[in-house]
Amino acid sequence: MSPPLAGGSYLEPRKTTLADFLGRWLDHIKSQVSPKTYERYSELVNKNIIPAMGALQLSRLKPAQISDAYAKALSGAARTKKLAV
Repeated sequence: MSPPLAGGSYLEPRKTTLADFLGRWLDHIKSQVSPKTYERYSELVNKNIIPAMGALQLSRLKPAQISDAYAKALSGAARTKKLAV
């Protein structure tokens, strides 16, 4: 038996990627935050999170993958600051 489709927005949970989830989350949160906050969230999601981890299936996402991506982002930020000095 197929799950109901809510206006065509149903995503198979085990096939949903982090990019799919975050795209839907951004659509949902847009009307709940200020335009500037939405702009910042969108920037962080599209420039940082999706390139690093967007292809991962949400159902298979592990805390270690999040920690690794965060550590890489921090090391890249630290490198950028050193170059700017």
